[in-house]
Amino acid sequence: MYKCKYFTIEELVSPNVYDAKGDRCWRWFNPIALKGLDKLREKFGPITINNYSTGQQRKFSGFHLQGEFNRSEFSGHRQWGAFDLKPHRLTAEEMRIELLGHEPTENGILPSIEGFEEITELEYGISWVHVRFCSNIDGVLVYSPN
Repeated sequence: MYKCKYFTIEELVSPNVYDAKGDRCWRWFNPIALKGLDKLREKFGPITINNYSTGQQRKFSGFHLQGEFNRSEFSGHRQWGAFDLKPHRLTAEEMRIELLGHEPTENGILPSIEGFEEITELEYGISWVHVRFCSNIDGVLVYSPN
């Protein structure tokens, strides 16, 4: 079982999930997603996902239960594979530019993200970096929620 080097389990799951399952939550994450998060941290420095355990507001930026936060029923957040990242050393836009070479302006599918081939979804036009790690059949889905 892989556990992140740079993120605690509280940073990856909602408070209700952590209260119910605690450290057992590690077993449900795909190790590819966890290793991908560690790679992002190594390249971009400190990143916040959830920070409720330190008394701050972010609670639903990793895995959470249905009904805890209003998302699509197919959201990767409810499938142990999507995360909303707030990088500390650069803006979300700058992080996307570093990953893709440019800030996306239209929806589409890219073959892959060099060095981060495990990322299969990336949202743009938002103030955080949404990444998803799942089966990569046809490339990286790049899209705006708007």
